[in-house]
Amino acid sequence: MNFTPIIEAITKLVGHTDPVAIERAIGGLSKPETQAPLIHDFLRGAQALKTMDVAGAPVHEGISRPTWESYQAAHQSQVDTDPEVQSALRNIALTKANPPDPTIKQKVLPTPVEATSQVREVPDSTEPGQKLPGDRKLKAESDRAKQRAFEEFQIATDENDPVRTQAAVEQIKALHSDEAPQPGQVPHWEAALNYIDRLEKALPEFDAQGLKGDDWSKAIEDFQANSNLAPDMPNYLKKVVIRANAWADAQKPPDAIDRLKDVWHASRAIQSSMDLSAPGRQGIALLTRPEYRESLPLMTKALDTGEYNRMRAELRNHPLAPIADQAGLELTEIGSKLKPAEEAFRSKLAEKIPGVRQSEQAYLTFLNQLRFKTFANEIRSARGLGVDVEDPKYLNDLAEWINTATGRGGGKKFNPGPLGEIFYSPRLMMSRMQLMNPLWYAQMHPAVRAAAIKAHLGAAITVYGLISLAALGGAKVTWDFRNTDAGYVRVGNMRYDLSGGMFPWMRLVARMVSGKQVNPEGKVTDLTTGKPYSASRADLALRFLRSKEAPMVSLVHDMLAGKDVLGQKFDVKQALASRYVPLFVQDVYSAFKDKGLEGALMAIPSVAGISFQDYQPNQSPEKVPFHGVNGVVPPEMEKSFSEAMAQADAKAAEDAARIGLGKNSLQKKAITRKFVAGYRAKARQAWIMANKDAYVQALQQGVPQIPLQTPREALR
Repeated sequence: MNFTPIIEAITKLVGHTDPVAIERAIGGLSKPETQAPLIHDFLRGAQALKTMDVAGAPVHEGISRPTWESYQAAHQSQVDTDPEVQSALRNIALTKANPPDPTIKQKVLPTPVEATSQVREVPDSTEPGQKLPGDRKLKAESDRAKQRAFEEFQIATDENDPVRTQAAVEQIKALHSDEAPQPGQVPHWEAALNYIDRLEKALPEFDAQGLKGDDWSKAIEDFQANSNLAPDMPNYLKKVVIRANAWADAQKPPDAIDRLKDVWHASRAIQSSMDLSAPGRQGIALLTRPEYRESLPLMTKALDTGEYNRMRAELRNHPLAPIADQAGLELTEIGSKLKPAEEAFRSKLAEKIPGVRQSEQAYLTFLNQLRFKTFANEIRSARGLGVDVEDPKYLNDLAEWINTATGRGGGKKFNPGPLGEIFYSPRLMMSRMQLMNPLWYAQMHPAVRAAAIKAHLGAAITVYGLISLAALGGAKVTWDFRNTDAGYVRVGNMRYDLSGGMFPWMRLVARMVSGKQVNPEGKVTDLTTGKPYSASRADLALRFLRSKEAPMVSLVHDMLAGKDVLGQKFDVKQALASRYVPLFVQDVYSAFKDKGLEGALMAIPSVAGISFQDYQPNQSPEKVPFHGVNGVVPPEMEKSFSEAMAQADAKAAEDAARIGLGKNSLQKKAITRKFVAGYRAKARQAWIMANKDAYVQALQQGVPQIPLQTPREALR
C-alpha cells in the first residue's frame, strides 16, 4: 500500500508542515495498512466536531453533526482497543507541539514500488459536492444513524412514552437537516413520519370496523398502497415503513385462532418458567466464553422489570446494534412481532401468571446479553487480528454462529412454521444438529470458524472434566453412547445431564450408526434383526422425536397410545398436571417423593438448566416357571430370592477372578459374564425347588402370574 497520500492527508489535518515528522510519529505500527487509515479517519472526525463547535454550525462538509458524532464514536471504540494507535496519536500531538529536526529523513512505514491502493488526501478547502476520503463509509454511517432514530421513534410510540417520542422526532430532524428537497416536495423522512402517524390513527378505525386476522393485515396493505409514498425512498426509510407495518399488524385484536394458539402455547411457557435454565441449556455451548460469566449476574437483575427495560435500552442504543441487526443477530423480545421471541415463551396468557413474566425477562436477558457481547467482542478481536470486519460474509457467519450456539439454529431463512406447534423447540433442535455437523463449520468464514471451534471445544472439555470429577466422587458414569445413561452423572436413580441436551443427540447418532442400543443394566439390543416386535432404528428415531413434542401434542399422543414416552400408563389427571406445572417444580417434587428432603436438595441444580431425571428403568420380570406357573417372584419371597442371587454373584466373581488371572480386561469381563449367568441359573433353580410350595399354591388358586417385579438388586 502507498502510504504517502495518507501521510500527507494526516499532515494537513493536524496543521503540520513536515510529512516525514508525521510518518515518524506513527512508526512502529504492526498493521499500518489498517491502522494508518484509522488514525486519519479518527483525526478527521475530531477536526470536524471541533470546527462545528467553534462555528456553532449543525453541518460540516454537508454532513450533519449527529452523523459526525456517530462516525467518531465508531472510530473511538476502535482506537480504545488498539494501544499502538493510541501511542501514535500521542506522538502526533507531541510532534505538532515540538517539530523534529528536518535534516532527519527516516522512512518508517513501508512504501512498495507498485501501489496496491491509493488514498486521496484531504484538500485545504472543498467545493460543494466534492467527494472526500471515507464518504461512502460516512454515508453508510449516516443511513444507519437515521434508521436507528426511526426505530427509537417507533419503540417509543409502541411503549406510549411521549417524552421519548418527542426526543426521537427531534433527533430525526437533526439527522436530516442537511437534506434540501425540491420546492413543493415533502422530504422523504417527513413523509415517513407522517405515514407512521396516519397509520397509528387509522388503527382505531380498523378496530371499529371489526377487522381481525387477515382482514386487518389486508387493510394495512391497502393503507400503504394509498399513502403515495415515493418509490425512490432511501432503503433505510423503506425498512422503517416495513417495521411500522409490522408494528401495526401486531396491534390487531386476537381472533379465535390467536386465542387457541395462546392457550396451546401456555403450557410450554409455564413449564419453562420459575427457573434460571438458560445458562445450562441454550447457553452451554459458550460456557467458557467470558461473556457467559458476565451475563450471569445480569440475568438475576432482569427479574426486576425496571432493570430489564434499562438493559434492553442499552443494547438497542449500542453503536453496534444496527450492524448486529443487519447481520441477523437475533435479540429476542417479549410479545413482539418486530423482534423474534424465544420458543419457550410465546403466550400472553401465561405471562399473567405471577413469576412467568419475570422468568421470561431473566431468560431473554441472559441470552441477549450473551449474544450481543460475544458479537461485539469477536468483532473487536478480529479487527485486532487484521480481519475485514465489514465483510458481509464475516458478519453474517458470526451472527449465525452465535444464534446457533445459543439455541436459535436454522439460519435466517429457517421458519419453524407448523414445527413450532408440534415440537417443543424446533430451533433448539436445529442448533444441536448444526453443532454436531462438521460441514456447517467448514462453510464458515475462517475467523468465525476458529472462534466457534475454540469455544465449543472449551465447553466440551469443561463438561467432560466436571463429569469425570463426579465419577471420581462415586457417581456412576458411562461413555458408551449406545447406553441410555451415557454421559449422565448417575447417583442412585437420579441422573444429571451437564451437556445442555447434547448427549441425547449423541446417543441417537451412536445407536443409529452402530445398530445397537444398551439399557442401563448393560443388556444389548440389536436394532437390525428385522424380527417382529423387536426394536428397530425407525422405532428409535420416532421415540426420540416423540420426546421432543410440544406439551399439548404429547398429551394427545399419550392419550391415543395409552402410555407416555417412558412406557408409563396414561393417567389424564397426572398428564394435565405435569403440563401446567414448571419443570423445575416437577423435578423437585419427584425427587422429594423418592428420597425426601435429601432428594429435593439433590434436584436443586435443575433450576440452572441442568437436566434432571429421577426414575428407575423398567425391568423385565424375573420369570420362575414351576409346575405350569409362569410368574414373577412373590412379594413374600423377594428377600430370600435376593439373598440367593447375591450369593451366586459373589461365588461367580470369586471363581471368575481365579480363572481370569493373566487375561486382559476384555477377556476378564467375558469370563465374569459367563460365570454370573451360570451361577445365577443354578441359584434360581435351587431357589425354585426350595420354595415350590408357594408356586403349587398359586397354581391351585389359578393365578397365572404374580404381578410384582423382582427388585433390581436381586438381578445383580
